[in-house]
Amino acid sequence: MNGIKLSHSSHNEFYGNIITESLGSGIVLFPYSDGNIVSYCHLYNNGYNGIYMRECKNNQVEGNIIEENNRNGIYMESSNAVNITRCDIVKNKQCGIYLMKCSEITANYNNIYDNGFGIGIFANESHCDARYNYWGTIFGPITFGLLGDGIRQAGDASIQFSHGAFSRLDDPPLNLSMQISISNMKVKLPYGKGFLEADIPDENLLQIVYPNELKPEKSATRYIKEALEKPMGVLPLKKQAKKGMRVAIVVDDYTRPCPTWEMMPFVIHELEQQGIKKDDILVIFATGTHREVRHEEAVRLLGGNYADELEYISNNCKGNDFTYIGTTSRGTEVKIKNAFLEANLKILLGDVEIHYFAGYGGGRKSILPGIAHYSTIQHNYTTNFFHPMAKPGILDGNPMYENMTEAARLAKPDFCLNVVQNANHEIVGAFAGDFDMVLRKGAALVDKMYKVKVKEKADIVITAADGNPHDVNLYQAYKAIHLGLNVIKDNGILILVAECPDGHGSEPYYEWMKKYKTKEEMKEQLSKEFIPGGHKAFYHLKAMDKAKLFIISKMDRKMLEDVFRMNVFDSVNEAIKEAIRIKGKDAKILAIPRGTTTLVV
Repeated sequence: MNGIKLSHSSHNEFYGNIITESLGSGIVLFPYSDGNIVSYCHLYNNGYNGIYMRECKNNQVEGNIIEENNRNGIYMESSNAVNITRCDIVKNKQCGIYLMKCSEITANYNNIYDNGFGIGIFANESHCDARYNYWGTIFGPITFGLLGDGIRQAGDASIQFSHGAFSRLDDPPLNLSMQISISNMKVKLPYGKGFLEADIPDENLLQIVYPNELKPEKSATRYIKEALEKPMGVLPLKKQAKKGMRVAIVVDDYTRPCPTWEMMPFVIHELEQQGIKKDDILVIFATGTHREVRHEEAVRLLGGNYADELEYISNNCKGNDFTYIGTTSRGTEVKIKNAFLEANLKILLGDVEIHYFAGYGGGRKSILPGIAHYSTIQHNYTTNFFHPMAKPGILDGNPMYENMTEAARLAKPDFCLNVVQNANHEIVGAFAGDFDMVLRKGAALVDKMYKVKVKEKADIVITAADGNPHDVNLYQAYKAIHLGLNVIKDNGILILVAECPDGHGSEPYYEWMKKYKTKEEMKEQLSKEFIPGGHKAFYHLKAMDKAKLFIISKMDRKMLEDVFRMNVFDSVNEAIKEAIRIKGKDAKILAIPRGTTTLVV
């Protein structure tokens, strides 16, 4: 019913969540949930309140957007020592802030307007310091609510407020008379293992965009077991498995974040329950064009003792152990690893996540490129990579997805198990059955977390590459640029915050940026042979056609300027000032603190 609910739980932090359309309240802090922090969340259109607090103390509510909730923005009852600051509390149907039997409440430097009532105190013993807020007019709050958002207080209740109009001030102004002061919104941007703080002028700030991060509602064990018990479109694994069968299990390699070690025990258990021996099970690492998996990597990836107990191989895409099984409607001759085709029971394990040009990883990707021959992989890439619909978050109409799906159907996998993880690599969903049904279910959950619609495109986009490990090098951090381009106007400026302590991270990326001057030259080469890393250089130059690229990084400055053709700044605030100077004082800014995991549309 509620978005997030805590009871008797203290010292938690809710950062950057988007919670909407819950039947109850967005965030509920129930008895004795003390010392919690709710910061930079977007809580809107919930059935009751944005935030509900009862019998709590010492909680901090900072930098949130709390709007259009069907009752109150913030409801507090019998709570003490709560600080509300730098929030937008707007267009809530009843009160912006509702207080009942509360004391030591501070609500300073907020925007509180267009609510049914600004602040309502409905018990004599309540007290609130509500100074230095902006109330929607130059007159400040009106105690009867005739202009601006009003303040209503019961009997002997005590409330302090300032006349005049203020907007998120850092300090109380010296002159309180008919004054409108505009300050900067401070936005924390992940940078390595820490943060950089961006000061974005309020008059320029269009929106701060966060993903709707989900926390696990069950254990990983329960998610996986339930998926195996109720697969989609095929029989459960335990009904397909028969004693004496040869089984092939395709798993991700060292380049993917899939928690195979959490999935393997349950799959092996299902097989062994039906009399299948470990000697009859072959693990195939879906390396595609990557190098073979080393033993120490196999130990880590498979977990337990499986690397020693089970036979495993890597794809080795240029080998001679592949069989042609058909041609897709786009002309791709599909050659698949013999060891997979010869198995009696074919199983795919993987995870679903956003992918640059295949829409989403997972499902069919275990087969193409995972266990396909080099010629098949190359034809799929060179034929479909440049299509305008080959982009993140798109399946239908994406030729890359459609071609890969056709190829996977020819290979006839029997069973697929995929998981979805949040940014902390916790499993928040698992789906089993037909590989395409699994992919689509997983993609829907990924969208729920990471696909965010913005109000409008911006002149300037400030994006951070999620911090460590996502910004360990430029090759990884580039994803934040790629996704940020979705919401920037033509000839805009994109500011990337990425530490990149390991430099560029890809020799082909670096060499292609040095060698080729235009994306057309790169396209010609990629059309002949698709080179991972070369494709990133192509994307990089394509991004430069859309926007000027600024960067704040520890990477070598000369390399960034001369090779990667980026404008380097010592601080994010210097970059912001220069971007506003170029685009004009009325330029609109979008901030995306978690740019590699937020699919902005």
